[in-house]
Amino acid sequence: MIDKVDADIIISQGIQVQQNGMQQQQLIINPTKVMRSPYIPTALSLTITFVIIGLKNGEPHHLKVAIKHVETGYVVFSNDSDATAPTGTDNMVINADLKNIGFEHEGKYEVSLYIDAKGFFNTFYVLKKEK
Repeated sequence: MIDKVDADIIISQGIQVQQNGMQQQQLIINPTKVMRSPYIPTALSLTITFVIIGLKNGEPHHLKVAIKHVETGYVVFSNDSDATAPTGTDNMVINADLKNIGFEHEGKYEVSLYIDAKGFFNTFYVLKKEK
């Protein structure tokens, strides 16, 4: 039995959901740690996948997601919501398919997920393409 909440955060270029009978298969497209653009500031599209375990089924939880530039603290995306873990599953998977998010600065970005005030983190980089 899993007695504590844990989560992984995956940054990718996209997600595709395929229906297979009564089940859904989620395909992560091009997982990445570095995203490049010819221009900074820029707008990029990306998908963030959260795989969460240890939530008590049927109980509500408060989730807060943010993406911020590590050096400046500038927040490029933020969302607060409440969710209830589905019954009959060990993994709760949440996808945030973000389109044309503005990145003002080159450098390291942090993705944070807070579940009832417990934090989980991952990082990625937005860099200018070299000529």
